[in-house]
Amino acid sequence: MDINVNKFFDRQLKLKNFSERQLDQLLSSKVLFIGMGGLGNPAAVYLLSVGIGRLTFADFDKVEFHNLHRQFLFKDDDIGNSKAVTAANSLQPNYPHAAINVLDSRMDERQLFEQVKDHDLVMDCSDNFETRYIVNDVCIEANIPLVSGSASEEVGQVISFQNSAASPCYECLFPRKQFLGEESCDRLGIMTPVLGVIGSMMALTAVNLLLNPQTSISTLTKIDSGTMKITQSTLQKDTYCEACSI
Repeated sequence: MDINVNKFFDRQLKLKNFSERQLDQLLSSKVLFIGMGGLGNPAAVYLLSVGIGRLTFADFDKVEFHNLHRQFLFKDDDIGNSKAVTAANSLQPNYPHAAINVLDSRMDERQLFEQVKDHDLVMDCSDNFETRYIVNDVCIEANIPLVSGSASEEVGQVISFQNSAASPCYECLFPRKQFLGEESCDRLGIMTPVLGVIGSMMALTAVNLLLNPQTSISTLTKIDSGTMKITQSTLQKDTYCEACSI
């Protein structure tokens, strides 16, 4: 469907610090999602609603009954269907300005690299450290910026990485020798609204990274929903990091 893009994004264009040029920049941006579950759902909605023009949803998981209370793009009739395909079908009619592609089969690192290098930014919405380390390695190799979010129990966090020679990476924050065996929210549980907060913050972080890459720094933002406290800390590159300093 043909739409009047400026009219569609009218309220956003009324912002003093947002221009048609920036909207055009977002419309031409290509973003790859790794994981379309609890974080991927809200993050994708808000990146589409801010004007991202090309998205790829990569997830080989199927919709399960226990997903439905927190992954709002899915409904009972979707159980057993591909999360990536279902999310794309749910969102595409509401955001006609965008092209949404789907990857719903498992990829090895080389296949992932071929996808990553064809995008401007990667959103890691996965739920386990093994996948996060693979995504981090590939983004470093491809020199593609990465936004990483996670949520478990009552806590969530988000951080971005430029993946330039001087910038830190995900493994600078979470060395795999220490964290690879950590449990995911599948076993620890999750306070559902945390997913919405972190997914939204991932979308905002991605927009800032796409529009102002020169000012982006790797700041870890952590939210504890039990105490309603938000903390931030700036991550420095680990000169001994086995992923980005070798």
